[in-house]
Amino acid sequence: MASTTDKQINVFFTELVSTLVSVIEQKDVFMRGHAERIASYCTGFTRMLKLSEQAEVDKIYFAALLHDIGMVYLPLEILQKTGKLNDEELSVIKKHPVLAENVLSNMTILKGTLPMIRHHHEAFDGSGYPDGLRGADIPLGARIIAIADSYDALTSVRPHRPAIDSEQALAVIQEKAGQQYDRGLVNRFARFIRKGDMSIRGRKTEEPTKEKGLADFIDDVIEKFKKGNVELPVLPQVVHDVQAVMREPNSSSEDLANVIEKDAVISVRLTAVANSPYYRGIEQITSVRSAISRLGLKETQNLITAIANKNLYETKNFRFRKVMENLWVHSLAVGYASVALAKVLGASDEQHYFFMGIVHDIGKVVLLKALSETIPAKSQFEMPQIKNAVQEIHAGFAGSLLKRWRFPKEFIQTVMQHESRENAEDMEGGALVLNLANHMAYAMGHKIFDEDKAEPLEELPAYGLLKVTPDTVDKISQEVKSLMKETAHIF
Repeated sequence: MASTTDKQINVFFTELVSTLVSVIEQKDVFMRGHAERIASYCTGFTRMLKLSEQAEVDKIYFAALLHDIGMVYLPLEILQKTGKLNDEELSVIKKHPVLAENVLSNMTILKGTLPMIRHHHEAFDGSGYPDGLRGADIPLGARIIAIADSYDALTSVRPHRPAIDSEQALAVIQEKAGQQYDRGLVNRFARFIRKGDMSIRGRKTEEPTKEKGLADFIDDVIEKFKKGNVELPVLPQVVHDVQAVMREPNSSSEDLANVIEKDAVISVRLTAVANSPYYRGIEQITSVRSAISRLGLKETQNLITAIANKNLYETKNFRFRKVMENLWVHSLAVGYASVALAKVLGASDEQHYFFMGIVHDIGKVVLLKALSETIPAKSQFEMPQIKNAVQEIHAGFAGSLLKRWRFPKEFIQTVMQHESRENAEDMEGGALVLNLANHMAYAMGHKIFDEDKAEPLEELPAYGLLKVTPDTVDKISQEVKSLMKETAHIF
């Protein structure tokens, strides 16, 4: 039986679905992912600060997720205005912290987060809003959220300006330390962010790296990998648990719901997807069980796989962020295309193909994350160079990671072969499906690097060996495009 705390967390995240995920992210494209990035920054930063109470860390995390929920009630033309806001428009914007507090005040579990949400736009010198609090009168969580919120806003593209890099953003924030922000927290936050640009096991930023070439950094990563000093991502336990339930012949939606509800974050994301335009029914979904009923067992399994793996693609290094986001979108498209191809070809286990599609480039994920933490943010290496270096060795990384995750040898071999063009006749069906789905994703425009180009599908060995027709490929492509348009931003 779940503890009272577990039940409270599940209720909390269920109540967040319609407000945080299904509403604000769909209303404003520039807000997508913003709340979760802020929450992630705040969680990592509070751990660095070594706050003694886990409950306080959780409150800050929840407050960060919800800090901008008041924006839902503001006019879209103001939120997405490309020019400078006038005084009246600024007055409207400044209402959102109080609106957020009012909206969430009836949720008893959020009582401890409300002061942080209300005061996240207060300034350390008292010039902020809505109440003009100053210094230590501003809740610690609100002071932390304010810094993380500004950092993410500066390093993200907005309607009225382009993004700036991490160091520029930190410089802007540090200029306002003591006025808008808590100076002590700003200095620690800068160290926290810069730590993300250090090597995987703590290379000091002052260590001379200018003379090192890209090959040297690659060699460093490989050496650390061989010694076990590269922290490989861990497949979330919920994925293993869901797969175990689905393998049972008599498993039910109740069994699946019991497993998913153990992970509050996964629960809220799944419910948000169920409420997306692609899956939406007449009524708003407010529970995991309702989401499973709408989606079906197999589709739920697919979505849990996608949601759980999304976190593997996050990076703090600004230069790598776009590539990692592209890599995630590409992988999702390959997952959808793989399932569609498997259906057409009469494969026995379609869901197996979705997971292969999601993880087919996991070697690139591991390498790019490692390099993003090793290569200095101001290095002169161009992404085409990095792409070529990663391309040569990512299959081996994928194999090693999947072995760690204890996947069958056949599965690992399929993933490692997905880009091979040699001896295609000897490749098993799964590898051919994955190969074609991968190229279809590029043809649909889901490229990873700017210079990536799609190959003519009809020239691929997999195209001929699978005996698919142009009409079939076109139909699948349209289906995947529709799925991506409606669901990709929600994960």
